[in-house]
Amino acid sequence: MFRTPQVEAEDPPVPPPYRMLSCEEQCGTNYVPAQAIDETPPQFPMSEAGYTGSVYTEGLVVVRFVIGTDGHTKDVAVEKLIGPADMGEKSRRSVSGWLYKPATLEGKPVEQPGEIAFSFQVKDADKGARVTVTREYRRAQELADSGKVAEAVAAMRDLLKRPELNFYERCTISYSLAVLYAHDQDYVHAREFARNATIQDGGFLERKTRLEAIRMRIQLEAFTGEFAETMAWFDKLKKLTSVSSDDHEQQIVNKVQAALDGTAGIAVDGIVPPSDVQDSWRHTLVRRRFDFSKINGKLDHFKLRCKQYGIESPINDQAQWTVPKSWGDCQLYVFGTPDTTFQLVESRT
Repeated sequence: MFRTPQVEAEDPPVPPPYRMLSCEEQCGTNYVPAQAIDETPPQFPMSEAGYTGSVYTEGLVVVRFVIGTDGHTKDVAVEKLIGPADMGEKSRRSVSGWLYKPATLEGKPVEQPGEIAFSFQVKDADKGARVTVTREYRRAQELADSGKVAEAVAAMRDLLKRPELNFYERCTISYSLAVLYAHDQDYVHAREFARNATIQDGGFLERKTRLEAIRMRIQLEAFTGEFAETMAWFDKLKKLTSVSSDDHEQQIVNKVQAALDGTAGIAVDGIVPPSDVQDSWRHTLVRRRFDFSKINGKLDHFKLRCKQYGIESPINDQAQWTVPKSWGDCQLYVFGTPDTTFQLVESRT
């Protein structure tokens, strides 16, 4: 359920120019994180677009930002949006007004990257789908049952675009889409919808569906090379149910661990998401050297964020980047034309 391609030994190409986001590699170690002064959260838009009564809307917004040396936020962007556009805009505006005592390094102010998730959720709401949503969902399922998978996918994606959905509806539809894409062997799209289905650890799904969705996510993360996500979600699964040594997911994790311990390169399948859903493709690095290949479409640039360190660089398939171990765990954000597919290859230094 995963690939570990061998990387040919060759002289690494010279990377293109890059820009440091925070501080140079030889910065000192006396780092003090930023401290919040004003983090006023966005208001739940209950009175807008009919978000009241039985027609309530729920959504999730992840906002990425940078705390500047003056304590004000900048480069504020909606990284991920599950819900209507105004939830994303409210969240972005709110974070744009936040204020901090800036981070310092060796006593001097430095920039610090940040990220926050806002969950717009109706308290004490009944879990379930509304009649109109259920009707359209069943029609899409009937298309799938009759072998019209492409039509079923289109119908469910249209249904998912409705602004007035709640979390139960969003997650259930997303899980069904993950199943349909996986059935069609489109594992990258399947993984993205499995991720949407399992927000808040899959807690918005029915218990049986929740476990199925988490198991599916583990398989898809492993199959597409997302090993850090594979291991994290296996830990979540073990907290929800018992896992035996011959369990399918346990066997997958064993193989993933063997790959991580090995010397072969790790290939990760990526796709740039639609701009109205997520502004970039995100990945947790498991090794310190990486490059891009098999680019189908257009990739523009990436941002690498590692605690107080980071770089931003244009992308080409002739370059290779090495991340110092001292930078710690790193998140990679890849920007480009939506639906561009590519492969990220991580190798040992």
